[in-house]
Amino acid sequence: MIRFVALMAVFLGIAGAPALAQELSGGDEGFDSPTFQSFLGSEYAGRLRREALERSIILHQPACVETPDFEVIGTWPVSPIIMTDGAVAPTEGMWRERLTNTACEETVTENLVHTFTSDGQRTFLLVRGRTEAELETQLTLINDARDVAAADDNARGCDIIRFTDTSVSTRYGDGRWQERWTVNACGEEFDLDILLEAHEGSATTYSISAAN
Repeated sequence: MIRFVALMAVFLGIAGAPALAQELSGGDEGFDSPTFQSFLGSEYAGRLRREALERSIILHQPACVETPDFEVIGTWPVSPIIMTDGAVAPTEGMWRERLTNTACEETVTENLVHTFTSDGQRTFLLVRGRTEAELETQLTLINDARDVAAADDNARGCDIIRFTDTSVSTRYGDGRWQERWTVNACGEEFDLDILLEAHEGSATTYSISAAN
């Protein structure tokens, strides 16, 4: 939970209200610039990804000691990227990435957010899987989903709740879709159904229930 609170603080501070619109529109000149695209393919960027994926393995596969093998599926801007002349990394900016992560014969889909600010660099893990909830929605949804999961009989007495997979289960059209989030509560697995509805010009709303 702490990491999502920290990310929310960074998100609000660096991105502000235009962030979601920029993410959906495909970014700005800084994101598309050859300098930043070159950075995304650098050893430095690869190290940031690998260190984050290793943290995910510790959380989800504590018995696994392999170095993860990963492949970037997609990269999207969240806030403007600023790279000064001669810099090897951004001085400001936020972007998210989706990757496949393979270790100990298990391949999963991971979601990361990278931030660069005047205070330094941080990379945050989001939920695993192919959720289509935008970043701003995820930051509130993750905590609400955890509260619902904690109240389930399968999670009784457990204080370590993880989301091991997310996927779109139904598309209704008109900006409405349902996702299934798989929960692991101290070894017990069960699912949540999350109905999301996007609203033009305002935040996405959602409702969470135990899957039938």
